[in-house]
Amino acid sequence: MKRPIFYWNQKGHASLKPVPNPQMLPFERKFMADYNKLREEAELISQSCRLRGVKNADVHKVLSLNDQYRLRGAQITQLNTVKHNDPNNREEAIKKRETLSKLETERTEIEKEMVEEALKLPNLIHPHVTHTEPKLIRTSGEKPKGEPLDHVTLGRDLDLFDFHQSTSITAEKFVYLKNEAAILEMALIHWAMTFVVSRGFTPVLPPDLIRQEVALACGFSPKGEKGTKSHIYSIEDSDLCLTGTAEIPLTALYANRVIPAELFPIKMVGFGHCFRMEPAANRGLYRLHQFSKVEMVNICLPEQSERQFEEMLDIQEELYSQLGLHYRVLDMPPDDLGAPAYRKFDIEAWMPHKQDYGEISSLSNCTDYQSRRLAMRYKDENKKNYYPHTLNGTALAVPRVLLAIMENCQSEGVVHIPQVLHPYTMGLKEIKIKRE
Repeated sequence: MKRPIFYWNQKGHASLKPVPNPQMLPFERKFMADYNKLREEAELISQSCRLRGVKNADVHKVLSLNDQYRLRGAQITQLNTVKHNDPNNREEAIKKRETLSKLETERTEIEKEMVEEALKLPNLIHPHVTHTEPKLIRTSGEKPKGEPLDHVTLGRDLDLFDFHQSTSITAEKFVYLKNEAAILEMALIHWAMTFVVSRGFTPVLPPDLIRQEVALACGFSPKGEKGTKSHIYSIEDSDLCLTGTAEIPLTALYANRVIPAELFPIKMVGFGHCFRMEPAANRGLYRLHQFSKVEMVNICLPEQSERQFEEMLDIQEELYSQLGLHYRVLDMPPDDLGAPAYRKFDIEAWMPHKQDYGEISSLSNCTDYQSRRLAMRYKDENKKNYYPHTLNGTALAVPRVLLAIMENCQSEGVVHIPQVLHPYTMGLKEIKIKRE
């Protein structure tokens, strides 16, 4: 049965939209790899590893392990079908059981290693992604005139955020947002959620804690690769970790489900806190270890994903245009894709304090990379299993957009709050740069 919810269109009127409730299967915790497909695409996967700079993944090792796994399976089947000349020969029966036990143990160990190695493999790369540097698609808007004060100075002088006290209470790169900055964060979240829901996305508030295996299935390594440290915060004495992006719990909402094909595309937008142990190389709000983000996730049929990618990009650009930001859209090269992404576009806004552009969103088409690892599938008319495509895109990375507004919207001694945010700012329309 389809459960109706309300969503709001562009004119602010409430309408009804069905939320899919597909069949839920028991949680299997089993990676659904297609080793025949890996065999067919072995050279493309090797090329993907090379172009991405992935050195710890080897598709030929995975296929070798798969051959060993199949061999053990064939040996077990053959041994089970062989009949003894003398059914009363106890010695022969014991020997057979011991041989079967040994083969089954070997097959289990081989399968474990095979899955571990297969999970390291990245997605393929879109054939149009042949560039080695970010490729400019387009720019929009204009850079601000003059020399605006940077957001760090504004935050200090106007008591908008506090890094010093936050460092003493938590750690470096955490922050207290205060006064107008706190109001702006809430306004940005409310506005962005309302905007994206009006475009047909179902609002979801996901948990900030997830199982480590779910993060791994989505292409994020909770424990880090050999010789590297993970950017994910893990919870001691637990299999849980703090999510680095709402993409993970939103996508995993449909894990281990058989989804009726007529329900695609499934569009969700969620607000969540993101936790990342990234290098603290940037000043101010640009790179924090905890921040708020509004995230879009789209689960669709393979033939729909290219079009859905374009529609999600349109939503992102409309958001930043309405905020009056100068930005550029980049088609990212292979070494910046990340393991799940088949193709990724980044949007960067002009940031005066950097005298450069800074990333404020990304949009990725992950094809069936995540759905296979999450055992998410649908059936065709012949009841055959297929895997949908998953896409994810940032609607609003709040601190970065907040700093972009503070630095780009200054004139005549005030920071002008974008008009689209006025219904959500408790009457706040500007921030005076000099307090009375």
